[in-house]
Parts: sequence; structure tokens; C-alpha cells
Amino acid sequence: MFSIFISCFLCILEEISLSLAAPAPAPIPGTAWNGGHDVMNFNYHESNRFEMSNWNNGGMFYCIWTPNNDKFENGKLKLTIDKMGSGYTCGEYRTRNYYGYGMFQVNMKPIKNPGVISSFFTYTGPSDGTKWDEIDIEFLGYDTTKIQFNYFTNGVGHHEHIHYLGLMLLKDFIPMDFL
Repeated sequence: MFSIFISCFLCILEEISLSLAAPAPAPIPGTAWNGGHDVMNFNYHESNRFEMSNWNNGGMFYCIWTPNNDKFENGKLKLTIDKMGSGYTCGEYRTRNYYGYGMFQVNMKPIKNPGVISSFFTYTGPSDGTKWDEIDIEFLGYDTTKIQFNYFTNGVGHHEHIHYLGLMLLKDFIPMDFL
């Protein structure tokens, strides 16, 4: 079971769409779909469904995640980064629900800026009282013609793969998804 995160130092999100199966054993091939579809629009903060991150990740990124960096504008969620002393304040948005298997999709506009990551990921780990499992889709701000994929299982990562897109993705919203 995963919680869905959108973590951006500066990006704009149009919508998150999840096609999810009910928490159950994996389906038997050829059987009917028993899941649902959950669309999350960003006209306002739905505190019963989402959490605006409010914590400090220390020396890893020198970032303090704060709700002040999560803004809703014209049906979109804008996550920003601001300089603060020797570090930064950043935006991160998380589902309160946990999801099992399914298709996870976001329409996202990443930013091009060295040292910045615009990401969409699933996570469960020590902060949830479980082992660290995570699936990441990340735009590395130094070159948005590339996208990085990574995953962690039982706390073991280092499965990074960089895919060369061959074009710069900054002007339009990009649908990103994984199963």
C-alpha cells in the first residue's frame, strides 16, 4: 500500500488520476476489473484527502517542506521553492489514502533549473511505520530532455534509469503514469 506524493520545487499540476484496484490479491488473468477510478482536481485543498507537507528533510536537500509553498490557481496546484537563509522552503503534496496496485497518472509541468527536481512518486516507509518502498518519476531540472526512474524495495534503492526524451518538456502539461 502506497501513499501518492507530488514533490516539486517548482512545478504546476493539472490533475492526478488513479485507476486503482481494491486492496486485494493480484487479479487472475481474464477476470473482470474490480477497481475504481479516483480523480483529484486542484480547485482547492481537500484536507480530508490530501496533506500539504510540513517537515524538514535536513541536509539531504536543505529543504523545509511548508504548506505556504502549495498554491491552488485556476484548477491547478503550483508547488514552489523559495530561498531561506542557507536552505529553501519547498512544496510537496501527499494523498492521505494508501493505494495498492493500479495505474497512477499525473498531468505535470516540470521546471528547468539546476538543482531542482520535479517528481511524482509513491511512498511508504519509516514515517508510516513500514519498510521503505517507493516508485519515482523525476525530472532533473538541469536537463528536462531527460527523465529519471527509480524504485526502492525494502529500503534498497539504486535502481536509477535515465531515459532520454529527445525534446524539452516545459511548455505543456505532460501526462506521466505507471502501473
